[in-house]
Amino acid sequence: MANNQCGSGPELYYSIPAAARILGVPKYTLYRAVKAGLLPCHLPFSSRRRVLLSEVRAAMAAYMQAEVQQDQADVG
Repeated sequence: MANNQCGSGPELYYSIPAAARILGVPKYTLYRAVKAGLLPCHLPFSSRRRVLLSEVRAAMAAYMQAEVQQDQADVG
């Protein structure tokens, strides 16, 4: 699948293993996030789960922000 970075068309859906490979994270991390409800997944035309990279990146950023805030609360 081609990566649509120019924003000229609709965003592409990726399988969880493909999204994990692109983002450099273990695929099981994404599977666990979907199962826990932390990451939305889509079932467009089959039983295979698909994700949008923008949603994965947003979930990762939110998690990292929460970690930073927790660390600051523990120190302060």
